[in-house]
This record gives sequence, structure tokens and C-alpha cells, in this order.
Amino acid sequence: ATNGNLPPNVIKRPVKELHNLDQAPPEGIKLLVNDDDFSTIFADIEGSAGTPYENGSCCTTWMTGDEDPVDL
Repeated sequence: ATNGNLPPNVIKRPVKELHNLDQAPPEGIKLLVNDDDFSTIFADIEGSAGTPYENGSCCTTWMTGDEDPVDL
């Protein structure tokens, strides 16, 4: 995985968390990750029953930068 110009300390934590999400995804959440570039992650979140979002979904994108999010 090239992961752009991201340093290893920035990649380590999201990779671990993405692995955990892949093993036990929360109900109604689907992730799409490019295995060659972890700097951009897409999520599709289903609307909860009994809410105005029921039968719909929200698509979101998470993008990492050069700094470790824990340090921000």
C-alpha cells in the first residue's frame, strides 16, 4: 500500500480501526476503502427506523492528512 505521502504513524491507527470495523461492522454502516490508499475512506450509513432518514442513506467521506489525528 502506497498511501500517498502519509507517514506510518498516521496510517497505523486508521488501519487497525478499519480492520476492526471490517471484522465487526456496526449495523447499517458500510465502508469502502481503497487498499492502496488509506487516506480517503467512504462510508454509507443507513437511516435509522422511525426517523425521517428511514429508508434513506447518507454517504460521507473521511480524509486523513499528514498529521496523526490523535495529535490534533
